[in-house]
Amino acid sequence: MSTNDSKLHDRCIFCKIANLQDPETRILYQNEEFVVFRDIRPAADHHYLVVTKQHIKDPKHLKEDDLELLERLVATGETVLKNAGGKSEEARFGFHWPPFTSVKHLHLHVIAPVTSMTFMSRLIFREGSYWFVTANWMINRLKSMRNEKTEIPPNSRSSLENTLVREPSIRQEQFNGSCVTFRMCQHLIPSSISF
Repeated sequence: MSTNDSKLHDRCIFCKIANLQDPETRILYQNEEFVVFRDIRPAADHHYLVVTKQHIKDPKHLKEDDLELLERLVATGETVLKNAGGKSEEARFGFHWPPFTSVKHLHLHVIAPVTSMTFMSRLIFREGSYWFVTANWMINRLKSMRNEKTEIPPNSRSSLENTLVREPSIRQEQFNGSCVTFRMCQHLIPSSISF
């Protein structure tokens, strides 16, 4: 989940912000796990980033044991939004999915109201796209990972291992198909968007 590479932390802007080493960034909220600050390119009136103090590369690196951390991350975003006068029912909570991450450090986007987002912002933070996933989707993903985790009886290990060996290739083929579709439609996205 996390990394202890000090060189990485020295280069990671969100690690610097989380450790209060970036004088340019105004911290709106912090606790022992997270810091919250405004996005430098806001997509709406309220656009906050909830960043883990522990360096976690991206949402794809979260495991089933991180479910409670993720729920606390979202709850922190909801609290900050509410304290700033925003409404969570008018908000979008989510993550950019690799390789579409601009900073390789886990951060939750809290954007509200969604109705004030421009066309480009709606595209960049589009629910159900290949590049942006909602917080609820991530929570459900971790819950399903937790539910799939079971104790394996010693005598059934080989058949289960065969199943697990085949499953990633199926998912990879599905994902590669999605990427191919994205590449085929890439010309439809304005050149002003950089990935």
